[in-house]
Amino acid sequence: MLNFDSTHKSVDGNVNKIDGKKLFKRIVAIGLIIANLTTFCACAKTVPCDIEEDHAHFYVTQEDVGRYIMSEKEYVKGLERTDNYIEVNEEDTELLEYMNKHDLFKIEDNRDTIEDIEKQDEDYTEYRYKYIYMQPIPVVHSTGKSSFVTYYYVPMPRYSWTTDTTRNLTGETRTCHHMYYGYKVTQDANGKYHMEKSELVDDLMELPSEYEYVGKNFTTIVNLENKEALDYEDGKEDDIGDKEVEQMMQEVDVREAEEDYSKTN
Repeated sequence: MLNFDSTHKSVDGNVNKIDGKKLFKRIVAIGLIIANLTTFCACAKTVPCDIEEDHAHFYVTQEDVGRYIMSEKEYVKGLERTDNYIEVNEEDTELLEYMNKHDLFKIEDNRDTIEDIEKQDEDYTEYRYKYIYMQPIPVVHSTGKSSFVTYYYVPMPRYSWTTDTTRNLTGETRTCHHMYYGYKVTQDANGKYHMEKSELVDDLMELPSEYEYVGKNFTTIVNLENKEALDYEDGKEDDIGDKEVEQMMQEVDVREAEEDYSKTN
């Protein structure tokens, strides 16, 4: 149901005629879709096209990931029009509209580009480090009708992760690993389309066949050891005790700042 019944063509390919009633019906549907699409590209130029049949051109991102869109504009939603196209029927136009609305790209139409992107996504190492955060503590002062606030700053230890080996490293490391996800698009009994996100996989080509689509961003980076999302503020509360905090407070200048909140006569 969700596979296009037309083959890829170029502007030099042969086209077939369709009867007048079907042509009129499709023109009405296409007109509505193009009206919606043009809201995304009002300033884009229209590219001349002499293809008479219902068709959709292939539009690509700067990374050459693309999808078919029923438009003759030079650009749609930041995607650039190419001369490649497919002939479409009424069901195709509805699916294409849904894909355009949700920024979906068919994996099969972008297999080579996706494989190239995945090849560049190499694992890398991050290092845990400790840093000092100056926690502001407000103190409100009131004198008669006037009041103001002063702050003193308490140095507190925090932890994060970096690829910079010159930081105050703790000796802990982790391997950052790229994983990918796609979407399954289904159609209910009322003809309405729905999308469902897949589990993370190491290669999009490993997805079950029903997960045919990806979004503009189909990559997430996880900790290779546990496959969990990276946490960049994961300090351990028991890494430092009260004595060390007291020592740091003696070594770090405590800064104060005053701010008048309100003064009345």
